[in-house]
Amino acid sequence: MCLSKIKDALDIIEKLKKLIMSSDGKKSKEISIDTKKEEVSFPYYFKDFTKHITIYKNGNGIIINSSTLIVTDLKRFNKIYRKLNIEDGKEDSNFPPLDKMMKVEKKDRFEKFGFWYGSDKEVIERVREYYWSDTDKAKEDKKIKGNTKELRWIFDFNKGRMEENRPYKILYVISIKGMYPLENGFLNCKVVNDPNSIEENFTEMDIIQDIEKFKYVVSFEDGIELFATPKCHLCHLANDENGNEIIKEEKEDNLLFTKYYFNIEKPLLGSKVKVFWKFKELPEKGE
Repeated sequence: MCLSKIKDALDIIEKLKKLIMSSDGKKSKEISIDTKKEEVSFPYYFKDFTKHITIYKNGNGIIINSSTLIVTDLKRFNKIYRKLNIEDGKEDSNFPPLDKMMKVEKKDRFEKFGFWYGSDKEVIERVREYYWSDTDKAKEDKKIKGNTKELRWIFDFNKGRMEENRPYKILYVISIKGMYPLENGFLNCKVVNDPNSIEENFTEMDIIQDIEKFKYVVSFEDGIELFATPKCHLCHLANDENGNEIIKEEKEDNLLFTKYYFNIEKPLLGSKVKVFWKFKELPEKGE
């Protein structure tokens, strides 16, 4: 089952009806909700999307998101919204301002919060920090803005450099100091921000856009101690007759890192992909 934090499926459907907007803030075409599948008109989709998280023994992490974007309707396309939450990380791990993160040099990515991005033909014109509301993206949510463990931003695109139905590679990288409360590869319970993360650690992604091929990759630096092999669940909506689906992993060990790959074809819009595991706790001195 998904964690209790996962919103009720009916609530998700209602929010999809209200929230899914075209990039210029106007409603997209009428949304048709079927009992088995949600069909939403987007002005773009991802031919492929890979989310790769690397976790180091000291708890620092690097997230690489790479995708192939295809815009089908340039008139309704302008921007893409993204967010990241680290409340299950180290207690003193907090996001600095995004403009400060973008000034960090790549060589400092293992020690500082950093943000880098790139795209074919430089179609991403700029990236700006903006704490949009979950109920209305045109409005700022001051409560979320005050949460230093959550970062929200917008990718603005230069449509003059784009053509409809043409693929564009999009890439952005985020380095996070204290992404997980680890010490020498073990979970340090004394610096945990969320007590629930002692029992289970996870990374997840909501499927809020159409994706043809989705890949989740989680890499652990050699020396990180886990109780068992990470598992991946595709959490369908409650009214989906197939329920939650377990995604088979592919494993690669290159002596420095152990990587786990999870591939999903056309994940259902409104579903959630979750990879979860459990770190071994830091032994008491003398053990």
